[in-house]
Amino acid sequence: MSATEQDTHQQDGDALGHEAAHWLLALEDDPDNSALHATIAAWRARSAAHEQAWQETCATYGLMAHLPATTEAQWPPRSATIHVLPTRQAWRGMGWRVAASVAVLAFGSLTWQSWPMLTADYLNSGHQPNVVTLEDGSRLHLAPDSAVQVDYQPHQRTITLQRGEAFVEVTPNPQRPLSVSSGPLQVTAIGTAFAVRAQDSFSAAQVSVRSGTVQISCHGRQDDALQASAGSLIDADCQQSPRAFATRQQPPEQVAAWTHGQLVVNDRPVREVIAQLEPYLPGTLLVNADFAPTQRVTGVYTLDAPQEALQAVVSVHGGEVKGLAPWLTVIEDKK
Repeated sequence: MSATEQDTHQQDGDALGHEAAHWLLALEDDPDNSALHATIAAWRARSAAHEQAWQETCATYGLMAHLPATTEAQWPPRSATIHVLPTRQAWRGMGWRVAASVAVLAFGSLTWQSWPMLTADYLNSGHQPNVVTLEDGSRLHLAPDSAVQVDYQPHQRTITLQRGEAFVEVTPNPQRPLSVSSGPLQVTAIGTAFAVRAQDSFSAAQVSVRSGTVQISCHGRQDDALQASAGSLIDADCQQSPRAFATRQQPPEQVAAWTHGQLVVNDRPVREVIAQLEPYLPGTLLVNADFAPTQRVTGVYTLDAPQEALQAVVSVHGGEVKGLAPWLTVIEDKK
């Protein structure tokens, strides 16, 4: 089987697992519904893969059923940890097999999503933001599930955002400008405070400026670079041509509000807000395909209580949040 076929097979298995979880939740809500039983039986009979997904989901649910009942207040506390990782040169010196073994021991598993931890200098694997002071005195805030590389040279300071979101309070040095890059996007400042959030697309990122001025460019091109000042919020996509930047304004104090425990949302799609809350939740979040709201969200949410924030976002748009265990949260359409 080729790598592409393996990826497709894995994606199909994940999709069937989500469908099986949906049917199991529906059955839990309405166990005496004979029509529902018949529908599930027909779904299971569609293929051996469908039946396997059903059996694996039931086995997982069976394990959950034997765990002591807990409330969210009794769940293990979320940790907020910035890992200061070995330098990239040290990883290379170990050899990839040893490096991978260290990563598995430290973080529990190794998938393509884990790759940044093998090349990052700082990684926040917890569920709360954290901050580290860099060698020049600049303060680097990392949102949950975020990773960066830091490369300081005599005439240039570079931070590469590998995933997630970072907010930087820059120590001014005109002779040694600081840049944050995300894919082909580069944000350069001399003395300012700004945030960069990676998007799903490699070429896209969101930039917001709390103070000072930054210059935003794609692929290092200066001819179409954008100057952005405090209060600017820029959605940038370096695959767009000729102008890659869509700019709107927000109060500067709302920039990177997550650094002080808030998520400030202004007219954003429901799915995008759910994605922003996901790193603050323990375990895995599953969103069933039947929950597909088209509305947009405006509001301020407390990140110290992400489950309540998620419920507030979802419930007013016809959805329901179910916490099946400390490590599994499911969103589905209300029946």
